[in-house]
Amino acid sequence: MELEELASTKVSQPGGSGELSILQLADDWAKYVLRLEGERIEVGSDLAGIKEFVAGLMVRDRLEKALNPDAGDTAPPALVLAVDALYRGCTHKDDHRVLVLLDEDLPTRPWWWERIPASGPLASEFSKQARRLR
Repeated sequence: MELEELASTKVSQPGGSGELSILQLADDWAKYVLRLEGERIEVGSDLAGIKEFVAGLMVRDRLEKALNPDAGDTAPPALVLAVDALYRGCTHKDDHRVLVLLDEDLPTRPWWWERIPASGPLASEFSKQARRLR
């Protein structure tokens, strides 16, 4: 998909809250991953950081659906691949399946749902939750 097509293709937002272009969704994903990579997601209390982490993954879900509305196997544009690579670099495999243990209704696929932060306060919160859930 060319940049012009990404900017002009609109997708509906959940809850009828309007439309965004695919490029805007990609930008939201990039902003989220940069915050995650920079360890700027506030952990807070009552799992606030983990809830925000999940919200970021839902942005990636919406982006994927917009890029592949027919559930095809089309490779994402280079822009999305670059952000995905950054996400992979600041996360690691969720071997303890903490997200699933916290909420069994959360997806376990695609691949971004199988990863959690590798360092920082949010990674510590995931570790704390993993110990609590054992």
